[in-house]
Amino acid sequence: MKTIFIGFVGLLILVFSCKRNSSTLQLEQVDLLVKNPTIIDVRTGSKLQDHSIIIKNGKIEAILETSNIEIPQETRVVNAADKYVIPGLWDVHTHIQNQNELDLFFPLLIANGVLGIRDMGGLLPSSFKEGSQRHEHAPKVIAAGPWVDGPAPQGEDPSAIIDTLVAQGVDFIKIQSAVPLDRLKAIATRTNELGIHMAGHVPYRVNAGEASDIGLRTLEHYLEFYLSISEKEADLRQQHIALVEQEFSIRTIAFPPIEQRLSTWSDEKAEKLIEKLVLNKTWITPTHIDIRAWSQSGTHSFWEDERLDFLPPLWLDFWKPDQHFGFNSIPKKELPGYYDHLNQWYEAYVHLTNVFHKNGVKFLAGTDASSWNFQVPGATLHDELEIFVEAGLSPLEALQTASCNVADYLQIDGYDGTVSAGQEADFVILDADPLDDIHNTTKISAVVLDGSLIDKSELNKLLQSTPKEVVN
Repeated sequence: MKTIFIGFVGLLILVFSCKRNSSTLQLEQVDLLVKNPTIIDVRTGSKLQDHSIIIKNGKIEAILETSNIEIPQETRVVNAADKYVIPGLWDVHTHIQNQNELDLFFPLLIANGVLGIRDMGGLLPSSFKEGSQRHEHAPKVIAAGPWVDGPAPQGEDPSAIIDTLVAQGVDFIKIQSAVPLDRLKAIATRTNELGIHMAGHVPYRVNAGEASDIGLRTLEHYLEFYLSISEKEADLRQQHIALVEQEFSIRTIAFPPIEQRLSTWSDEKAEKLIEKLVLNKTWITPTHIDIRAWSQSGTHSFWEDERLDFLPPLWLDFWKPDQHFGFNSIPKKELPGYYDHLNQWYEAYVHLTNVFHKNGVKFLAGTDASSWNFQVPGATLHDELEIFVEAGLSPLEALQTASCNVADYLQIDGYDGTVSAGQEADFVILDADPLDDIHNTTKISAVVLDGSLIDKSELNKLLQSTPKEVVN
């Protein structure tokens, strides 16, 4: 098996072995050939037909007109004439915190065509690499390891933790909500010196535009955004800081009172924030599905979702409102109103994405899938793509948030988030065109990962292989 992929190799100039016979090329030493799919270029939306994808040593060696090649008899051929090929999808916001969770996530991710993740607070890259040895197939992983939160310990340099994390091999630095402004600036200086980037929450004491200026390459969720574009920001922020410092919880950080934030929207401040995000090339990972899942977790339809069958009972028990830390302190009679409040936040997220998209802000697809966030790893990435379309993105633009946009954000040599010659052979074969309907990303016929074909029957086995006993 292949070990987990943490860094990408540089793009090589690949030349495949062949012999010319009349007007055709006779291939030699080909591992896999995917014949005549419709290959979707996620950067342009163009569709390439009547070509075959030639795979060798885990890479796409070439994409050639099928009529011009002669295929050796021993080659494994996938007849994909009525299929569509897209790049392997990425979920750029997950939390995998132990080996048991890794054993649950990995099969679910791959079975749902999610072939890469950015983990935003959990295992170190070395632990991902070690843990993947238990799996025949493993997604690509970029990992932050432990996140950075709060002020620095007394007497310690505010950026000292960065050297420790870099020494542990993290791929980037994850910032959480309680990092004060002076520490955020010190961390930004140190990460620039060490050549590693920051991503994460806008801390609750910080304006979203300021976080972009300081250098967070991606901003997760829309924490602090509505405050940052309120005409009464100063007053509302002081109220918010007082609330958080009185009760530091998910309710006060992520889901505080919203009515005043919505009613004091400033077009001028929104325009200035958008200008900063575009100028600074700051990516936004809204995680709409996370907020929607929280808001729907008390409904019958949520609990009737058959995808929950793939999760361990311990998770499902923990998600009940009398057990979950986000709900168990709320009196039962007040829960309906709180779910409505969460839905207000969800609708506000979708609205902000619509406004930002119209004005050139760029997005990444992330779910916040974790043991506590009411989601089925892998499956809800498709829900996030659907919500992007509901928010005004085209199906192509939604696909870009989980493919080529990720490549542009990661800036790794040799990886461009497309199905093309020289790229890693990681892609998804679909039964229907996702550019016609984004829901078609769920109609997975097969997956190719590290050059190996995982057909429908094997994908179903992966789904059934998920452990039923997982430690929270």
